[in-house]
Amino acid sequence: MNEERRKLILDTLDLLAIDWREYKLPGHDDPDTLHIIPVSGGSDSKCMSLILPAMFPNKRFIFVFTDTKAEEQASYNEFDQISEWVGYNVIKIIPEKGLYDLIDDYNGYLPSGQARYCTRILKLKSLDEWLEKKFFKICSHINLYVGIRFDEDRFGRLSNHDDVVQMRLPYLDLKMERSQVYSLLAATTGISPVYKHSSRSSCNCCFFKRNSERVMQCIEAYSEFNSVSVHEKLSDSYLEKLDSSKMFNAIISKYPNYLSNSALQSPYIFIAKPVSTLTENLPNPPKPIRNNTSDTTLDMFDASCNYDTDNFETVYIAVMFLVKPEDEYGIYRGNNDTFNGVYFTKIVNYSRNLNGLKRSLNYVYEHIMSTAELYNETQESMLRHLRIGIYEIKVPTGQLELDRVDKESYTWAGNGMSYRAIEQNLTIMQWILVRKGKLTHLEFLKNKLKSRFKEASKLPSFEDRLLEKQIITAGSVWEEYTKAKKSYIRSYNNTVLAMGEVSWSGIYKNIGLDKLPSVVAKQRKLDKENGNVEGEYTCIACSL
Repeated sequence: MNEERRKLILDTLDLLAIDWREYKLPGHDDPDTLHIIPVSGGSDSKCMSLILPAMFPNKRFIFVFTDTKAEEQASYNEFDQISEWVGYNVIKIIPEKGLYDLIDDYNGYLPSGQARYCTRILKLKSLDEWLEKKFFKICSHINLYVGIRFDEDRFGRLSNHDDVVQMRLPYLDLKMERSQVYSLLAATTGISPVYKHSSRSSCNCCFFKRNSERVMQCIEAYSEFNSVSVHEKLSDSYLEKLDSSKMFNAIISKYPNYLSNSALQSPYIFIAKPVSTLTENLPNPPKPIRNNTSDTTLDMFDASCNYDTDNFETVYIAVMFLVKPEDEYGIYRGNNDTFNGVYFTKIVNYSRNLNGLKRSLNYVYEHIMSTAELYNETQESMLRHLRIGIYEIKVPTGQLELDRVDKESYTWAGNGMSYRAIEQNLTIMQWILVRKGKLTHLEFLKNKLKSRFKEASKLPSFEDRLLEKQIITAGSVWEEYTKAKKSYIRSYNNTVLAMGEVSWSGIYKNIGLDKLPSVVAKQRKLDKENGNVEGEYTCIACSL
């Protein structure tokens, strides 16, 4: 590591108030002690591989990765970056059989939280065999420096040779937490793009992934998502149920590979009214969509809707928006005076349960704030610009698949949702949101023209009224309206494609940076007590 980069890392540690000078490297003076940093392609191990060589420039560290042949390509790119920064190659332990080969050996039986043969064989066994073969005869002690943070509670063993191999946890002594790890990476090498859809390093198919991570993987890394999907084992009856969705079939018939080819971060996606910075700071901003009934269960958004529950299914979906403050509109609006401040959108999760979705958004929000750099933001600017809209969508029964797979099927997901169902549900929900957004824009243009025609009708003479109407119909608004109307009719020209609607919308309340750690810690504790996988940390072996 060159001196300039070393100084940058140490200066950043000082800015983050990390008391690194007091940390003592175990076995520092023992020539028979080997120092190994396992790297996984994730942020915690990457940060560890930077700070220890910077803190101890005269000590030789070995960097090692246990491959599963099922990592995302962006993770492999991280190893090249680590090597370039520290001046030593990352050693890759490559197995003869990767994860998908192992699955075939296990007769197609997928790994799960109860049957983690992937961890045992590809991580722990591979590391143990490599250590024994390479180093047991030449050294008496081996320190493995593992990236378990101060704010985590995942522990375990990485080796069966405790007499020789010791797991060391520098982050605990340095009191380094999630935000500090990401801040150091943001100031040095940058954060891996994998973190646009994943909160932790893992195989692309890991059963520890949260539902929100699978949803965002489908959007941000569709090819990776699809490569996982094809290895699920779904029964004929379950596949028949998926194939019976008329709406999904109509969408992909009109637009094949909709998710991979469509702009999921669509500028036309329907925007929850409170998200718009044109209106959210008004004394009396527009309220969310509402359809009044006696139902009061949705008073979080002052909205409710009355549907025949036998004929419709309800799903709740969350969309991330990035907006610009009103004083910055000029550089984004250009000639379009309808710009509402939103310049980025992304679906981040969905659930059939509103409370479940709201709980999951605490983790999503924490992760987005931690990885603000990936969106060209700082944490402070992200706090100002981030909005998360929440929508209730009603869809005719039989179009979505919101149930767990049947007993004859095997899926990666801990919540029992198949990847195929996630893709199908996202396709339908995104279609409805974009359709609603286009219709809302069409109504806006229509009302604008109505207002101008109304003003024209007040002119005193017939000639003036006629001339003004001719000017209006020859103008840019009329042209945009007719173009948008034709496009809308062309896209949604049958009853199946017009199925479903947004019944109400609202906004997730952002959490202040000072309160965020305690809110998430409390949420994680409750999830752990209730056995909710959304709150789990990844397996410790995934640090390898």
